[in-house]
Amino acid sequence: MDTLDVVFGNSCYSTLKNSQLNSNILMFNVKFNVGDLSNIEKFNIKIPEELYYEKNNVNFKEEYDIIIKNIANKNKIRVWTGRKDIYSYLIMLYVSSVVKKYKYDLYVLYCNEYDENYPSPSVMNEEELMLLSKLEHKLSVKEINDNVKIWNDLINKNTDLRVIYNNDIKSVSFDFYDNFILDTLKIMGKVKISSLVGKLMQQVYLHDNMWAYLIEGLIKKHKIKINIDNNIRYFDNYVEFIND
Repeated sequence: MDTLDVVFGNSCYSTLKNSQLNSNILMFNVKFNVGDLSNIEKFNIKIPEELYYEKNNVNFKEEYDIIIKNIANKNKIRVWTGRKDIYSYLIMLYVSSVVKKYKYDLYVLYCNEYDENYPSPSVMNEEELMLLSKLEHKLSVKEINDNVKIWNDLINKNTDLRVIYNNDIKSVSFDFYDNFILDTLKIMGKVKISSLVGKLMQQVYLHDNMWAYLIEGLIKKHKIKINIDNNIRYFDNYVEFIND
């Protein structure tokens, strides 16, 4: 039986590909955390147009077909994720919904079981991924059903954003992290966007473009002031908290 390893992110894909693991790798780079899920049955999600460096309309039919093909070939389906990694965790929930329809097994690897400080498999090197591969879990029927219940609830609510908060998946609005961003900026003072984003990423595992998008929302609300210099990249501009 061959193995299909399902991962999120170019980094995890490249590192796993260069490792000694003899498996097929599916890079499932769909950001279910911020996409509009209303057309999920048609394998489409829509990303907010203002989100930096992202395609607005995403189709993942090809990734779905690869999973179905591996189920038909009776291969092992295994998802790499972390309990703080909203991106890959949502991929795991989605794959759970697929395998349930076929009454098929699903295996999961949680990076925090290798190192509790690791938010995502994307931060691990080749040797660490090899060691993590030995810690796989075969999900029970109940675990798959619980995952699908969470997934369906997320689809039904279809809010702006989906996050991991206090170890739970929550459906929230885009302003969910507003106070966290503002409080962090108050402490840091006037800083480059890149510095603010870096500080935020240390505490909550979201990609830099997502933090930039949320910061831009606060700029538009006149909560944060930005000093634009069109001669430098966006992340090198300075921002500061606006006192009411």
